[in-house]
Amino acid sequence: EYQVIQQRKLTLDHLGEVIIYPRYPDQGEDMDYNLNLSPSHYLRNSLELLRHTKGIAEREM
Repeated sequence: EYQVIQQRKLTLDHLGEVIIYPRYPDQGEDMDYNLNLSPSHYLRNSLELLRHTKGIAEREM
């Protein structure tokens, strides 16, 4: 819906246009974010890291 109304993709830089308090992914200190990427890009990366971490934890059990 955002893309249809605004005629552009939703990126981290524009996240404040759709929610009052932008929620940026927190990957820790000394991390730079490309504000032109979509929030889902960072979400996919976080989910992949979670799957990887879960796999390691399950192997160690």
